Amino acid sequence: MSATIMDPDADLRDVWPGHVDVDRAGADLAVEMLDALESTDTPDNGSGLTEADYSQLENWARRGKPFRNIVAEYLKRAREAGPDVEAGFCAVLSDLVSQHCQGTDANADHYVTMFDIA
Repeated sequence: MSATIMDPDADLRDVWPGHVDVDRAGADLAVEMLDALESTDTPDNGSGLTEADYSQLENWARRGKPFRNIVAEYLKRAREAGPDVEAGFCAVLSDLVSQHCQGTDANADHYVTMFDIA
């Protein structure tokens, strides 16, 4: 019996299709938040800062402006929508953080594709 070597160019989604069954509304909410953080648009307040800038802990990134705890804001919305939505929202963030820790960052488009979000 010989071992099969996977093609290094293979898309892992083709080799292992599917993903964890996650509440769609929770995934949608996570994608909404990620879209806001990934956007290069700036709020109409003249600061020139993006949502991602406001959501950083260090003052230099926010130029001394108030910190926005965007995850807590969206988590509150997820909780208000119910435990399945909260679990789905947190599952997407768990995936995002685990990928970041492995050096393989995902983005909102990754989850749009995964969950077929329009």
